[in-house]
Amino acid sequence: MINIREIQSRDVDAVVALRLEAFPSFFLSSLDSTFLKCYYSCFVKSNETVSVCAEEDGKMLVLTVSTKMSKGFNGRLNKQDMAQFGWLAMKFLLTNPKALLRLVKNFSKTSDAVEDNEDYAKLFSIGVSPTTQSKGVGEMLLVDNECVM
Repeated sequence: MINIREIQSRDVDAVVALRLEAFPSFFLSSLDSTFLKCYYSCFVKSNETVSVCAEEDGKMLVLTVSTKMSKGFNGRLNKQDMAQFGWLAMKFLLTNPKALLRLVKNFSKTSDAVEDNEDYAKLFSIGVSPTTQSKGVGEMLLVDNECVM
């Protein structure tokens, strides 16, 4: 039986593992898991987010993480654990400066071509285990996420 529940701090390792499994060639997956653990830990701790998962027999199958207000969220997320993000930024500066530049660009996405006040909720990630794809579990979790929002 599939259980839908809020993601807790104790689940962050499972979140990172599922994220890497679902998106093996995505940019964030190319970074070390320390960044992803910090990033998702901040989502789970924030009162501005909705982080839910679907699991079966204790195994996480699907996850969604979203914010209730997109505007300024990444900045607030970074401030939430500034020391850890600062340490990771220094690490990337020394070991992978291109990744750091791309992270900064992704965290501050803006476009002069499109007017966007970011006054909306935003789904940051949905990860579906390859063994669970096409079974409707991801859709079920998105509907649950939307109801919570």
